[in-house]
Amino acid sequence: MYRSAETFLRIVYESLYAPYGTGTRFQDMDWSLLFQYAVKSKLCAVTYPTVKRISDTTGDIPKDILKLWEQEALLGRNRAETCLERLKILESLAKEKDIEFCVFKGCVLADLFPKGTYRVSNDTDLFVDKENGEKLEKLLMECGYQYCPQNSSNQVAAYELYQNGVRIDRMEIHYSIWEDFQGPKIQKLKEFGVGTMEKTQEVSACGMQVRTFLPLEHLIYQMFHIIKHVICEGMNFAPFVDITLFVNENKDKINWEEFWEKMDTLGYAVFCETFFTMCHIYLKMDDSMLENRTNPTLDQRWNLLWQFILKTTRELPQAQDTLLHMLCRPFVDGMDAYEDPEKELEKKEYAQIHKYGKSKIETMHLLGLTRMETSLKNVKQREMIFTKDIQKAKEEAKYFYSIYGITVASEIEMFELLPGERMGKTRKDADVYVHYCPVGMLDNPQLQMIKPDRIWFQGNGNSYLVQNGNEIVVDKRIESKTDKEVKAYVMSHGLSFILHMKNKMALHGATIGKNDKALTIIGSSGSGKSTISTSLMKQGYQLIADDISVMKITEDDVQVEIAVPQQKYCKDTALKEGYKLEDLECISEVRDKYRVLLKEEELYQGKSSLAGIFEIFLDKNATKVFVEQPQGLDLLKLLSYNMFSQYLFSNTNGMSPEVFQTALQIAQKVPVYVIHRPEGIDTVEEITDTILKLIW
Repeated sequence: MYRSAETFLRIVYESLYAPYGTGTRFQDMDWSLLFQYAVKSKLCAVTYPTVKRISDTTGDIPKDILKLWEQEALLGRNRAETCLERLKILESLAKEKDIEFCVFKGCVLADLFPKGTYRVSNDTDLFVDKENGEKLEKLLMECGYQYCPQNSSNQVAAYELYQNGVRIDRMEIHYSIWEDFQGPKIQKLKEFGVGTMEKTQEVSACGMQVRTFLPLEHLIYQMFHIIKHVICEGMNFAPFVDITLFVNENKDKINWEEFWEKMDTLGYAVFCETFFTMCHIYLKMDDSMLENRTNPTLDQRWNLLWQFILKTTRELPQAQDTLLHMLCRPFVDGMDAYEDPEKELEKKEYAQIHKYGKSKIETMHLLGLTRMETSLKNVKQREMIFTKDIQKAKEEAKYFYSIYGITVASEIEMFELLPGERMGKTRKDADVYVHYCPVGMLDNPQLQMIKPDRIWFQGNGNSYLVQNGNEIVVDKRIESKTDKEVKAYVMSHGLSFILHMKNKMALHGATIGKNDKALTIIGSSGSGKSTISTSLMKQGYQLIADDISVMKITEDDVQVEIAVPQQKYCKDTALKEGYKLEDLECISEVRDKYRVLLKEEELYQGKSSLAGIFEIFLDKNATKVFVEQPQGLDLLKLLSYNMFSQYLFSNTNGMSPEVFQTALQIAQKVPVYVIHRPEGIDTVEEITDTILKLIW
């Protein structure tokens, strides 16, 4: 069955990307089983053209199966077309009546398929608040839809449309996208802001304008939805297609660091790592987001694939399916319905699903899917992990550094950092202590959470714990890994979390200085901020901070703390600047990122009085460079959006009063500009001149 499943996914791949084939020989296949996969996964419509081509080429596919495949494809396309047309009508009528709702999955994903009608679904999912929901339910009834109680619940109202006694459409109004789940994991998801109208946007999909969730929130929901189905009743192969197409389309719009932090917190990270890896292997999904994540084992991949095979080859009777749902539900929302699921499974009422349930629980453990309440209890029992004398340990630390205005005593060498003595402190006075702990101390999935004074995360097979704003603990579980691989996480994630705990405001951008004036260049990925910073440095400016600019308020002005003495370049920029790649250190092969280490004397040594903050904005509608200067609330929103650790705010206690006050003072003391640049035009020189004129 594994071979057949992999073959089916190969057919799906060719259906999406290679209509004329890839040369793969589909011989000696169990076409009856492959057809079953397609039907259960609602992928007949998208795969039929490829299956027809294979049949025309080889003649191996039985004619009766080919005919059934064609019929299912036609039915699926007709069903999808009806759903899209009915949604388009509803969208138009709702706008006339000023009813606002959010479409999730559905046409938003269908728009990514080769044809919108290739994505077949049982229903259209709509998310609303209570006020709009009541209006929308009334509108559906006016359109001839009937309320369907058997498919409704406390948080979901299902409506069906019939024609000549045959159901032709179903719409589900969700007052909560989490349905009736309500445990601690759901509370975490709500804290993240997922499933709210505030996290939506208007997009064009399948020939209509609809409101849908922002890419990050939409992906988080989709992964929750997949995990829910895999855990409770099984899942077909369709999500491989949905996630692959969605990620490839939105990869540059998603903050992957934030995504992984949230998945780590929920205990979903191992599942997502495994699922994404399979999407990459079978459907060539972009895998850049897996950089520095743990590679899933073959056992994890095969176990997960088996869950998809089971769902498409057999289904439990309704009574047994309900039992399985009851047994596994706590792994979805985190509620502790019982102490030990395996002991629960031994009870007489679960005898019918004992074998299937045991396999399911083993897979969940293998993929790190834990129950949140149990995890929280165990975390409280291990609250005091370390008993060593931190003050004494600092003095005994081998290395001493300074960065972002703080000093670091460390067991791990980080030669890139500046010496700590430059700040007039000694090891025993260090602000932060970095050290290893006994192997396995942090190897505990129940610590996967973010708290105001404690942040646990994983990277490249190791575990890390940042706590109390003064300690970074490393559990080097993979003994073959070098300090070089460990320090990358300490210097990036670890120290940025320390800054967050110390209530220091850090902007995600580069700062350069000259003649007692400093400039901070911010902007989203790909906006050109690194290119502009490099251009300004050719005008005599020197580096203060390359990626994280930590703000310091003084009586007279705003200054920026010196960061890591290095510059990072993408491959094209490095070559353009005349560097030989073999002379540079590659810090990300996936993103083609290289760095140039600088000496302390190559950093700006003068007073770094911040003269201006410039956001470089890639404006697809602009035809020339122009400047805006936001004021008031818009200015505070701009600063907040560009804070390096903004994604932590929703997971801890929000933006601290100290950081908010820093933002207010920056808004009062420093001019902030948004420079719009058109796409596809070389405007580096013009933007550089514009910045220099604005500050002089």
